[in-house]
Amino acid sequence: MVLSTWLLLQLPAYFELRLHDDDKLGNQRNHCLEQLRKLMPGQLGRLQMQLVLGESYQDVYDTAIQQIAVLFRDLKQQFELVLNETEVFNEDLVTRNLARDKLRAMRLLTPRLQDPINGGPGTPQLGGNCDANLLQLSLSQAKLEYRQVFGEPVTSVPADPLSVNAYYRLKLNRIELPLGLMATPLIQQQCSKEADTRAKLSAGLGYILAHEMVHAFDLDGLNYDATGQLANGQWSARAIIRFGLRAGCYLGVRYSNATLTVNENIADTEGLRLALDTYRHRSGATNLRTFFVAFAQNWCGTVASTSGLSQHAGHAERVNNVVGNMPEFGDTFECKATSQMNPVNKCHIW
Repeated sequence: MVLSTWLLLQLPAYFELRLHDDDKLGNQRNHCLEQLRKLMPGQLGRLQMQLVLGESYQDVYDTAIQQIAVLFRDLKQQFELVLNETEVFNEDLVTRNLARDKLRAMRLLTPRLQDPINGGPGTPQLGGNCDANLLQLSLSQAKLEYRQVFGEPVTSVPADPLSVNAYYRLKLNRIELPLGLMATPLIQQQCSKEADTRAKLSAGLGYILAHEMVHAFDLDGLNYDATGQLANGQWSARAIIRFGLRAGCYLGVRYSNATLTVNENIADTEGLRLALDTYRHRSGATNLRTFFVAFAQNWCGTVASTSGLSQHAGHAERVNNVVGNMPEFGDTFECKATSQMNPVNKCHIW
């Protein structure tokens, strides 16, 4: 019995050692990072903010949270004005009120920096034994996921601190911003001119918030009510028809793989339209060249081929098709009429 127990303990250890014999240091680092992302997201998030933003990271974070709250408020107010005037709801006060109520009920969940001392509720106490710590962290994570599955209230759920993707949660009617977004250049838009700073903030964070906000009213979002409940048929038939006719533009020949990307195409253009209108109406700004350049810089980079399975268009298409739908872009950059960047048929729902 003693021998069999010894073998059970030794064999996994033997294979574990052999498994890592030929591993490159980079693979080991990646494994360690994945463990941290999964088991200690709060602590990793704070460390990331400190390393990227420097010693004053807490002040930068606090300022960014305030800016985001103001942007969210202004975007909602501007979108409500749009919903009050759109032809989609002409002579349809009931549906207009439903859409307006949903917008008013929408909430924003901003990322949270974990307490560096207490670590937050439910954080396990760790010691000097790595294996014991991994077990405690894994157990804590499993309990948290179990509570979420069965609908128990969870006071705090740190998200992946390295993610930079914002989300709109249909069933919660809520926009969620990741902590990773707070450690990007979008937060530190300090220019020599205040007008340039406002333009870049509106075309960066403002656009991201507006994009997610519009998802509440895309082809999927219109099926959910203000509380996030499935409410098929809540909108009147004529409102749905009017919406559908306008949304059909986003299935046009300018859009590749449009049947998969249509909701993102809608959120891209209608989101930038909302961000632009909010920027102009709230600040009276006319610095549109900086605004459009800052928007395009959101998509600087390359993405791996997804074989046509992605719900997002390619980066170049997400820039060119979107600004091509904006008359202000053609005017600002003097694009020739009927050119790719200034087409005759411009998509516009709201």
